[in-house]
Amino acid sequence: MMKIARTLLTGILLLPAGTLVAGELPGSAENGQKLHEEHCTRCHGTEVYLPPMRKIESLELLKQRATGCNSMTGANLFPEDVDDIVHYLNTAFYKFEQ
Repeated sequence: MMKIARTLLTGILLLPAGTLVAGELPGSAENGQKLHEEHCTRCHGTEVYLPPMRKIESLELLKQRATGCNSMTGANLFPEDVDDIVHYLNTAFYKFEQ
């Protein structure tokens, strides 16, 4: 029993910073907001996240769009940075269930 508990504790301690457990969205909304202001607002403002311009209808589509924007713009953000942006956008605008 102690070995199982030790293994679980070790696994939890080795999770990357900003990773959430139990199905919650990974990433840091605070860092995502900074990255959004630096990279995303070069092409558009926040109006695209609000009706009637909103086209994203699910968390999965939001992740896909953010990943696609990263590729199309050549921002070269790390996947963790894209997660941060998705977390920020979902927290601030979309509010999809996680």
